[in-house]
Amino acid sequence: MQPNIALTPALTHALFQQNPDAVLVLDEWGNVLLANAAAGWLSSDGGYPHFVQLTGIPWPAELEMRPDGKRHWSRRLRIQGGDGEVRQVEASLFSITLAEQQAQPLFCCMLKDVTAIVQAARATQDHESRSKVTTDMAPVLIRMAGADGMCDWFNKSWLGFRGRTLGDELGEGWIDGVHPEDLERCLAIYSYCVEVREPFSMDYRLRRHDGVFRWVLDTGIPRFGRDGEFLGYIATALDITDRKELEDRLAERTRQLRLADRRREAFLAKLSHELRNPLAPIANAAAILRNLERGDPHLVTVREIIERQVAQLRRLITDLVDVTRVTQGQVVLQRERLDVDALIDSAIDEVLPETERRRQVLRVQRSIEPLACAGDAQRLSQALAALLGNAAKFSPDASAIVVAVRRREGMLEVSVRDLGRGIAPEFVPHAFELFAQADESLGHADGGLGVGLTIAKQIARLHDGDVQIESAGHRLGTTATLSLPLLAGADDAEKPVDDCDLARVAGRRVLIVEDNADARESLRMLVELGGNDVRTAANAAEGLRVVEHFAPELVVCDIGLPDVDGFELVQRLRDKLADQATRFIALTGYGRVEDRERALDSGFDSFYIKPLQPAR
Repeated sequence: MQPNIALTPALTHALFQQNPDAVLVLDEWGNVLLANAAAGWLSSDGGYPHFVQLTGIPWPAELEMRPDGKRHWSRRLRIQGGDGEVRQVEASLFSITLAEQQAQPLFCCMLKDVTAIVQAARATQDHESRSKVTTDMAPVLIRMAGADGMCDWFNKSWLGFRGRTLGDELGEGWIDGVHPEDLERCLAIYSYCVEVREPFSMDYRLRRHDGVFRWVLDTGIPRFGRDGEFLGYIATALDITDRKELEDRLAERTRQLRLADRRREAFLAKLSHELRNPLAPIANAAAILRNLERGDPHLVTVREIIERQVAQLRRLITDLVDVTRVTQGQVVLQRERLDVDALIDSAIDEVLPETERRRQVLRVQRSIEPLACAGDAQRLSQALAALLGNAAKFSPDASAIVVAVRRREGMLEVSVRDLGRGIAPEFVPHAFELFAQADESLGHADGGLGVGLTIAKQIARLHDGDVQIESAGHRLGTTATLSLPLLAGADDAEKPVDDCDLARVAGRRVLIVEDNADARESLRMLVELGGNDVRTAANAAEGLRVVEHFAPELVVCDIGLPDVDGFELVQRLRDKLADQATRFIALTGYGRVEDRERALDSGFDSFYIKPLQPAR
């Protein structure tokens, strides 16, 4: 229902005066008869000029006839107001019919000031023109797209790269150059980003003018107008073929290095096994001599020589095979209760030839109270020997090296102090880095490889301890301190960390599965000295036949057997001996962390690395 409001003269006057645009009423000759308040800027000295003077165009003799029979005329004009300011206006002129008996024709001229709109549009156009000129000369490939995602402009670099015209690339023409294998992925990324008005980044192969596909990284950012209206994208594409080829080469190099690492690990595992196997019967023979020497000084001397040399060979093999694993914490620790004095004596024995050659004196300040720790005797002796070896190498001949033992806040501290070359303060933070050496330019022949401190620190950390060094500077000596957790009390001191000692097993039924004849026979002799009933097998099949008529209480099994490995054999033996209280021990030359974990997961109760230490 339309409201019942009459167009009264007062309402007509209000509409005329309150119109925001300038409104003029003209006579048939173009003179201004009436003007509203918004037309005040046209007035000069209280009057309004003739239409011709106002607009600068002739008074129209005839206006365009509209379908409704009325005459109308409109155009954009530049008009100078009474204040001298020129404005851009949208001008509309049309005839007015007031009544059928109207005495003279009248015209209405409406002037809408669009100066600000024109200036803004011109500024935007100028900016875009300047931007396009700039981007046209840029060395990167640039394109612009509208709100629908269709590309409407490409710079010269893009067109030169593609060898095509602007018309060829417009719209979706540019995607003809995208490699077919990349097209679906790129269109999915682009379409989604256009839909959500977000930046995009994608790499794909783009065909160059010579037909060669080159990898490009295409990155686009959305464009928005002043009112937040989405205008489209501007995107840049960089040729990254060289980078891609480098990445591919690096990826292949990485793959080759990983393959080489796996092969090296396999080789080291095999080398460890093959080198340790010959040591096992030698160590076993020394243990047998210990039981047979009966105080004979000659046999004692021979046995001690063998044990020392076996220990030396064991250390060399460990350094050869495990240097990387030690620094990465990937070693198997044979933990047991250790007497600190015995540990120090073992490390001193290793460096004694060096100190005697240099006529150096080792002064050991032992603790009054007995101290014990838990750990791998071989590894800890190796760490402490490294500290003693450094002190000997970098101290003058006939000088003194002091080894001091003390308890501190539940920790055992063994410090090695010398008055030798010392370490510059700036080098101290790097002393534990692998292969790092101070004063490399001096060319000291006795400087070593720079791995001793690194290995010592890592071994200490594997035992929840640490190694620290202090030095007052060049030629002012060095103090290196090894710290380890102490065993808490008497109960811990009396109970060994490892409760298996094959030399002390007595009155038991024992099965030994070992393919190395010397290792098998020497170990059999050692175990038989304890009054044990021992059976041996050279392979898995023979071991399975033995348990058909022999129920062992203890099975000592090598892992690297010729037919079936020890991992599988222990499972078969457990099935056959399911009703027996049998303990399974892996005694092997394989010493990796993963070997130990796999052995324990397979069913072994204990894991030992050949050769066994004399105490075992």
